[in-house]
Amino acid sequence: LPPPPPPPPPNTFQNGNTLVCGKDDSPTCLSCKPATSMSLSKHVMFSARFLKDANETKARALASALKEKGINLYIVEADVGDDFGQLTATGLNNMAVMISFATWNYGEKTTSPSCSYVEVQRCLERNTPVIAIKMCPDWPPRPTGDNGEGADMNGMLFTAGQVYLDWYNKPWDAHACATQVAEKLHNMAQKNPSISKDIFLAAGSGALEGAMGSLQLGGGGGGSNPQRQQAEAEAVRKAEAEAVRKWRQSATRLSETDRVAVVQWRKTVGWTALHFAADQGEEEGVSLLIAAGAAVDAKTTM
Repeated sequence: LPPPPPPPPPNTFQNGNTLVCGKDDSPTCLSCKPATSMSLSKHVMFSARFLKDANETKARALASALKEKGINLYIVEADVGDDFGQLTATGLNNMAVMISFATWNYGEKTTSPSCSYVEVQRCLERNTPVIAIKMCPDWPPRPTGDNGEGADMNGMLFTAGQVYLDWYNKPWDAHACATQVAEKLHNMAQKNPSISKDIFLAAGSGALEGAMGSLQLGGGGGGSNPQRQQAEAEAVRKAEAEAVRKWRQSATRLSETDRVAVVQWRKTVGWTALHFAADQGEEEGVSLLIAAGAAVDAKTTM
C-alpha cells in the first residue's frame, strides 16, 4: 500500500493567525486585513528620466554612491517582464524625501503613467521634501515636448528661492555629488528626527550621522584649510566604510536566519510560504502577499 498522504496544511496556528476564515471581518484572519491597513517602510525616492542615455548612467552612478553611504534609497530597477509603473507607484507612495535628478527634459508629460511629470505632481500633492540636482542650463527645467505642461509643473515644485545642487557644465563626480546630497539629507533628519529612520539604513545611520554631524562639508567660516579638508574627507570615508561593514554584517546574519528557515520549511510538507510565515507571526508580510494576489493553497516547490 502507498504511504498515507501528509496531513493538510493547517489553517489556524498556535499564535491565533488564520489564513482563510470564510468571513469578511475576522480580526485574526490575514485574508480579511485590507491592503490599505498595511504600509511598506518609507525611503528616499530617486526621480529621473530613464532613457538609456548618458544622463541615466550618471543618475544610476549617483544612486549607487548614495546607497554606499547608507542612504535608504529607492530607484526603479526594472528587469524584463517587470511592471515599471507598479515599481514607480511603490516608490512614490512610500517616499519620505524625493531626489530630483533634473535634466533638461525632466518633468516632461508623456503618455507613460509613471513619467517624471507624475513624480513631480505626486511630490507637490504630498508636500514631500525635495533635493534638486541641476543638470540643465535653464532653471527650473523646461522640457519642450508637452506644450509647456512639464515646465509649468516644474515651476511649481522648484520655486525661485529653493536651493539646488548645481552640477551643470561641471565634470561629473557621482561620489562628490552623493556627499552633498547626504549632507542635505542629514540636515533634514536633524530638523525632523521622525524621518531619520526613513532616510538612513538602520545598520549604517549611526556611523554616518555621527560623522556628518561633526563636519561642515564644503568649507565654512574658518576659510580654506587643506589639512582640515583632508581630515574631514578621511573622517567621512571611514564613516562610510563602517556603515557598509555593519550593513554587510547585518545581511550575513539575515542570510543565516534564512537558511535555518529553509530547513524548517522542508519539515512542513504541504505547507505554503504563506502558512509558514503565518505560523511565525509574520502578519504584515502575509497580508501584503495576499493583497497582491498570492495563492493561499499553492503548494511549495521545496
